[in-house]
Amino acid sequence: MKPKFDALKLFFSISHKSIPPQFYNEYNQDRIIVEAQRIFIIACLCLVVLPLFMTMNIVNYNMGLIEKTREFVISLHIIRISIWLISLSFVILFFYLKKTNSWMLRDWINFAFLFAGFFSFGILSAYNLFFTSTITGYIVIILIASIFFVITPLRRLILFTTSLVTFLITSMVINFDQLKMISNISNFVTLYIFSYILSIYVYKNFLRDFINTQMIIAQRDELHELALIDSLTNLHNRRYFNQMFEREVAFSIREKKPLSIIILDVDNFKQYNDTYGHIKGDECLVEIANILSTSIKRKTDILARFGGEEFVIILPATDLQGCEIVARRLIENVYKARIPGVKEFYVTISAGCASSSSITAETAEKLLISADNMLYKAKDGGKNQIFSIQV
Repeated sequence: MKPKFDALKLFFSISHKSIPPQFYNEYNQDRIIVEAQRIFIIACLCLVVLPLFMTMNIVNYNMGLIEKTREFVISLHIIRISIWLISLSFVILFFYLKKTNSWMLRDWINFAFLFAGFFSFGILSAYNLFFTSTITGYIVIILIASIFFVITPLRRLILFTTSLVTFLITSMVINFDQLKMISNISNFVTLYIFSYILSIYVYKNFLRDFINTQMIIAQRDELHELALIDSLTNLHNRRYFNQMFEREVAFSIREKKPLSIIILDVDNFKQYNDTYGHIKGDECLVEIANILSTSIKRKTDILARFGGEEFVIILPATDLQGCEIVARRLIENVYKARIPGVKEFYVTISAGCASSSSITAETAEKLLISADNMLYKAKDGGKNQIFSIQV
């Protein structure tokens, strides 16, 4: 029995305050979109159904089947035409609002139409009591609204109370049977309470589903991000580099822009590990990764750990001269960090640069191979230096 109680307690504890702050904007947008879509559906139904009711009433009135005054029938038609026009205006606005990014405007327009709908149907339901002694129409309208619309607590209170009060006041103003009024008061109150609770249930279900969905999406994105992050340096890994390299190659081909690659390698890193141990070696790689990361100026430049003590940088829309400038800055910044080295006084890095001004899908791999070859030339030529090539 305890799991059921805990589940029930959890359900009733759900509110908009349960939504994690990072999801609140998405919650508002989802709620507004769902609300607008459902108002649109109801509005379309009203556009079809209301003319049918009006036609039936006109025919029945002309045949003498409706024993009401002409003024009463005309006022009933005016109410239905008003609801029809409200529905038509929302249908038109619906397509316009889909193009705007003003979520606050969309939210208030949704509420305005809901308020107009509840208010109008409250009046219409009172008029319909002249044709039937039951409140079937009112019951159907309120139950549909309870189940169909995702209404926040304060708006729920405003809308349902407006509908109920409008219904009762209209009924008294048009002087319909007082006995019928008294006999239905208990039904009104019961219906109001039942519909209000049902609306709470629908709203909380929406919140629960939204929170669960967002948590699943967040976990999926986190796992995806972890799969593309190097666990030691927190830089992007080789898999991420491969994905971005394909994307940047395609961009350079499409835009006819140059593309450059820098491959960096820590000099004498094997001896560093042998001298200081692998833990110190890992700390050295982390420190170098941080230096490289802070030395990259453009957000479009992509830094990744290539493997072992190697790092790679993609420089979109950069020619060979710009590539050499970046590589030189990286080498200087690592040297200025004064990381204790082995053969040299400080730890240094070497860089191989390759650039292409007219890259193609076929020559993309050649660009990467050329940068790697330049790196080995830099290391064979004395380390702590740059070798570059135009592909």
